[in-house]
Amino acid sequence: MSAVEITSFRGEEDREVFSSGMEQIGEESWGDARAQFNLLLNIYPYSSFVPLSIYEIGYCYYNEGNFTTARDHFLKYMRDYPAYEFFQYAFYYLLKSEIQADNYNEALTLYRELRPLHINDASGELYENFYTVLTNLYEETKDRIVLQDLLDEIDYYLNNNRDSDRYPYMLFLKGRLLYNYLDSAAGKDIFNRIRDNYGYDKELMSEMGKVAQ
Repeated sequence: MSAVEITSFRGEEDREVFSSGMEQIGEESWGDARAQFNLLLNIYPYSSFVPLSIYEIGYCYYNEGNFTTARDHFLKYMRDYPAYEFFQYAFYYLLKSEIQADNYNEALTLYRELRPLHINDASGELYENFYTVLTNLYEETKDRIVLQDLLDEIDYYLNNNRDSDRYPYMLFLKGRLLYNYLDSAAGKDIFNRIRDNYGYDKELMSEMGKVAQ
């Protein structure tokens, strides 16, 4: 990038540069988005948007299939800015990047080092994402602590979101985890509870039928 091009950006606020990068992400223009976030890092190194820019660069690389470089950015974000709001999302993509690159042992090492105390996501979507990643990690490493941690996380959600519309599905995730990996009888008991209480939910019944044939 030429000096003239850099100078043309010096009058812009860091928020505008960051917003431009986010617009490019919305259009799935990963290279253009990275250019904006890197521009912010170079011109506004003390901006409050620096941590999220590092995260978003990793997200762009992930979507481009460059899992090694994505991993480096997610790892930098988590180690340098552990209190920021996207920590658990960076953790998810960090693990997924390592798994996509078939680095299962490294993923397990990073998991043990960096796992958050609890996942906080009232929608439950992030729990489902972690379910896929962590059961995949278990299947390759056979480290049962991953499954126990996942069970604890799901229980944390169930205990704190009893009135959530997502509660029945999260209960299903617990049953699925138990049935497939930890305690099939306990999993069946949960499936029976779900049938008794949520049998009207055809989508949930269909999902459960795929697990408990």
